[in-house]
Amino acid sequence: MITILFLTIFTNRVVIKGFKKKGLIKCIMPGKIIHLKTRQELKEFTNKSNAFIIDFTASWCGPCKDIKPLVDQAFEQMKTQFDMIIVDADEGTDICSFMKVKGFPTLVSFVNKEMVESVVGADIPGIKHFFNSTYQRVFLS
Repeated sequence: MITILFLTIFTNRVVIKGFKKKGLIKCIMPGKIIHLKTRQELKEFTNKSNAFIIDFTASWCGPCKDIKPLVDQAFEQMKTQFDMIIVDADEGTDICSFMKVKGFPTLVSFVNKEMVESVVGADIPGIKHFFNSTYQRVFLS
């Protein structure tokens, strides 16, 4: 089992945010995991969410599969503050191209609509740093 140390959660606020996409999703609260495929879907989502992580992954990617338990565990510890967007390399080529993704896995975090952290590859210490730093940024902004 992988243990990740995070800052103590200072707040347990839940903010309801509106998100409208053809009536499929009526509201987004932090902690949601959403699979997106197009740049337009990403734009609609990011206009309504202040803190989120994008996980660029691929079903054929061995390192992506290796880090999935770590990413899931880390997100579980911070989901009161963040949403998670999952973009599959084969289904979300539009988003991958737009975000200039160079390799898989890639994690990118946004706080207050600004990119604050990113990590490419299955570097476990780098991924832990990514989640810790991203989580801290919510309280610094």
